[in-house]
Amino acid sequence: MTRLSSTAVCAFVAGVAMMASAQAQETIKVAADVGYVPHVMATADGGVEGYNVDLANEVARRMGKKFEIIDQEWSGIFAGLNAKRYDTIIAPTTITADRSKNMLFAEGYMDVNYIFIIKKGSAAKTLDDLKGKKIAVNRGNLFDKWLSAR
Repeated sequence: MTRLSSTAVCAFVAGVAMMASAQAQETIKVAADVGYVPHVMATADGGVEGYNVDLANEVARRMGKKFEIIDQEWSGIFAGLNAKRYDTIIAPTTITADRSKNMLFAEGYMDVNYIFIIKKGSAAKTLDDLKGKKIAVNRGNLFDKWLSAR
């Protein structure tokens, strides 16, 4: 089975002007796709927790600010950022040339490897064996686009 590997970063991503204005605010609005375990997930009491939440809280503490986490599906996260519905995002985000035109990325600190998981005993051994099959991905991410192009 082909293994897709991508250097992805959990990054605060923001347009230059957006972050400049956000830094003047007491509370910074941070978008995340709540439910993307283990990065950001809902708690039983209506809050959020996860690796990215811990990271956001530490950044907020060091900045002397408060962060408000806004739940935003991945497929619309960049559109919301561009529309200024929030100031930044915290999510595993692959840096691309296109995204770098209007976003700033934190230095990478995490590698994320993407793989296909198939049922034990499956006859699928190559990408061609998966043609016409349903494959679950997070809509709008690079692997959704990569698979759709094939």
